[in-house]
Amino acid sequence: MSNKLILGGEKAIAKYFNPYLMTSDVLGHVVKVLKNLKEINIPKPIDNLKMSPITHITYDTGDSGKMFGCDLVVSTFVEGEMLGQQKQSLDFWYTLGKTVGSMSLMLSKMDVGNFHRNHPWDPILARQTLEENKKYYPQNEIPSLKFEEITRVHREMVEKLAHYPKQYVHGDVNENNIIVPTIPGESRVGIIDFNDLTVSYRLFEIAHTLAYILCKQSFDYKVIKSLYAGYSSVIKLDAAEEDLIYDAIIVRLALSSTIGSKSKILDPDNVYVRECADEIITNLETLVSQGRKTFYSQFFQ
Repeated sequence: MSNKLILGGEKAIAKYFNPYLMTSDVLGHVVKVLKNLKEINIPKPIDNLKMSPITHITYDTGDSGKMFGCDLVVSTFVEGEMLGQQKQSLDFWYTLGKTVGSMSLMLSKMDVGNFHRNHPWDPILARQTLEENKKYYPQNEIPSLKFEEITRVHREMVEKLAHYPKQYVHGDVNENNIIVPTIPGESRVGIIDFNDLTVSYRLFEIAHTLAYILCKQSFDYKVIKSLYAGYSSVIKLDAAEEDLIYDAIIVRLALSSTIGSKSKILDPDNVYVRECADEIITNLETLVSQGRKTFYSQFFQ
């Protein structure tokens, strides 16, 4: 049977014929992620599934009419629900980190070929996206981080990463894209929504995950230390990469703050967008005020 997954932006059409993917219990979350879903087929789940089966994804670039294909790893999904703001044990965060590491490792083995997307959430293009949306950067709410400083940090970070190999990056492992198992005894964690897939550096996968979880878990460093320990059991970042984790986090949150502030203006009645943007802005100011030294002393103590 075919296991091709086709995503085309607003014209998303998805066909799932791979029994490894998910049960119908998370279908609602998939529908929420993929706009204008036309057809979906989910077979009955089977037992004892391994993590990260491979499917194929083809992106429709839209007006250009060009198609770029790549092999994509999709984590195993079991019956569960979105993480949201649930409190979890440190063992859970370790498992999540291990899942992110396993996903990143598998993605690194896939040939990127000529895959390219001019995507606003592409971490390599963050400075470009920030410049294009400079007027929306909430400078008054983030006094500790000047716009010029964040663009400098991004430029220097990308320059330092230039000699590392690139790979596919999910790029959006946040609380709404993490599936927590609800079956007693089930410990696997699912990751959904590969619609922001880009070709970038492996550092960004874990750094962006840490950024989202740190904010949602009220700066509980025990949580992100457990998450990173799980990730490190699969992938060992070198010292130079680890030294850029803080920079990658603040750049991501600055980008989220800017796009969120823009969305608040363009869609003022959207309570969800407003609350998310305000939360990220507050957390970014807190993180920058604490500073790099405090972050690393808490993260690696």
